Amino acid sequence: MPFYSKNLKRILDVERINLDQQLNLSDLAKSVADAFGDKSSFATALLAGVTGQMKIGTIELHLLDVVKHDSVVRDIETTGHLAKLLSRIEIFRKTSDNRVFGLPNKLFDDLSQSERADFFARGSILEIDGELLDFPDVKSALHDEAKILQKF
Repeated sequence: MPFYSKNLKRILDVERINLDQQLNLSDLAKSVADAFGDKSSFATALLAGVTGQMKIGTIELHLLDVVKHDSVVRDIETTGHLAKLLSRIEIFRKTSDNRVFGLPNKLFDDLSQSERADFFARGSILEIDGELLDFPDVKSALHDEAKILQKF
């Protein structure tokens, strides 16, 4: 399961069990716009055309495509990613090209970076491939790095 920013967890209520539940996309867009605080009117304008419904599971699958192609943050899923998904869903429906979700957007990218910084500031870490730690060269490099870090 991907890692979600605290804000995205709240908006999507990711603890829900029913991935088949339909969400009203315009209501979701309002919740996303509200997350932008004093810039919510700007976000509202960018999300104004969002309509229809979508299953929460489908939204979560699309978010994986967004984070994979995103121009700024690719390691955790953020409210900025959901904003990109919603604001560009009609382009995706016409082109079927999920790369449109990753194109830059200053407002959305700024929130993604902020949520990413918050995620790691709270001591969160991403999963690593434990098999990598079995390589002697990797062990040696990590040991050398630890020795250097102790000096600072």
